[in-house]
Amino acid sequence: PEGLPIELGGPGLGDVDTPVLIVNGAADFPYVETHQDFASAVPGARLVTIPDQDHLGAVTDPLFKDVVLAFLEDYRRE
Repeated sequence: PEGLPIELGGPGLGDVDTPVLIVNGAADFPYVETHQDFASAVPGARLVTIPDQDHLGAVTDPLFKDVVLAFLEDYRRE
């Protein structure tokens, strides 16, 4: 659609001090083209790409649950 991808962030992303998990589908166009830039802007962000999935497919993929639970477990240990 016109106007996408929406640019997220700004200079404040560099100030984030909370653990951040970014999960995206490998076929989530156009965002798959910019998700690395977004993750790089947030200190310590973890980016996971779900293979063969689009935006909504990533959420229903069993790997999504595994990734989120692992992230939360890591966060709990900190």
